[in-house]
Amino acid sequence: NIDSQLYSTSQQIQLVNQKIALLQNNIDEANQQIGDLDEIDSQYEQFKNQIRSSYMSPEYSFLEYLLGSESFADFSVRMETVTRISEHDQSVINQLETQISDLHTLQESLAADKADLEGSTTELESLKNQLNSQSAQAQDYINDIDEMEKAFLADTAALQAKQKAIQAEIDQIYANLESTG
Repeated sequence: NIDSQLYSTSQQIQLVNQKIALLQNNIDEANQQIGDLDEIDSQYEQFKNQIRSSYMSPEYSFLEYLLGSESFADFSVRMETVTRISEHDQSVINQLETQISDLHTLQESLAADKADLEGSTTELESLKNQLNSQSAQAQDYINDIDEMEKAFLADTAALQAKQKAIQAEIDQIYANLESTG
């Protein structure tokens, strides 16, 4: 029974160690990805500032660009250009916002993995303590069995000595009976 408990606890320790290794690997990968996405976050801030500056710049505005048209055809071309620039800027902003959202999701996942890792580490320590306790209990059983074996052997030797003494007395009695009879 104690052997099965020791085996079971050892198996649990192996599983927790594998889980810890997997979590640590996930954490390392997430940290790498977060490093990459942090750069995107910085690019996003730079892009936002650049867009804000270009739209708010007093020396040149889209409105002035459009109103500077010399004909309706020129105005249409300029309007299309402004629309495409605006659509491109919005597309870049959307892409960066998606990447930032992914970064935040990854950070939350990383935090969950770290919490899980901490719980697994605590579980591992508990299992190791349990294994140590079971090992100590098994050693106590072994020591008890050794003591019982020593006591049995001592009792056996004492009984054999008594048996020899009784046999010697019986032999003496027979010898006395034969010599008197």
